[in-house]
Amino acid sequence: MSAKIEFILDGLNCAHCAQKIEDKISNLSYVENANMNFVAKKLSVYMKDSDINDKNVHEIADIIDDTEDGLSISLASNNFVGAIDFSGKGGGG
Repeated sequence: MSAKIEFILDGLNCAHCAQKIEDKISNLSYVENANMNFVAKKLSVYMKDSDINDKNVHEIADIIDDTEDGLSISLASNNFVGAIDFSGKGGGG
């Protein structure tokens, strides 16, 4: 079964950067689909329930931070992973 995790990317002001982030996340083997809503500053990532874990969520956050440094990265509430500290990744968390 597929589920959605949403990342909130405060400070994202570059549409080209948003597209680069979406493309990189979409290419991860465990990601079924990724969709960036640039206006809302949200990245929706669809994965199998079994692939949603702290390791994969942190890898996605690392890719976001490496692609566009300085963003405040956080997770929208979800039923899969608890609060994750993204400090050191754009100051989010």
